[in-house]
Amino acid sequence: MESKRRKILVVEDHPDMRELLLRQMQLMGFLVILAKHGAEGVERALKEKPHLILMDIMMPGIDGWEATRWLRSNPETRDIPILAATALF
Repeated sequence: MESKRRKILVVEDHPDMRELLLRQMQLMGFLVILAKHGAEGVERALKEKPHLILMDIMMPGIDGWEATRWLRSNPETRDIPILAATALF
């Protein structure tokens, strides 16, 4: 039986921020899928088909911009809403 909970994919390279987002989204009732970098985020989006993606922009390797371009170019993922996020310290 498929879950009725909304799935959110969190793509974030910082472990503490990833954990914080995981806990907050779970408290709000979302099913949370985590990815540590852009390439993993693309893989998980293709596999899991989340309802929303929260994408960190500044990541090593494939950054959030590149991952978003790839997701937008793929018919399977192009319509998934993506929220861009970044933290400058």
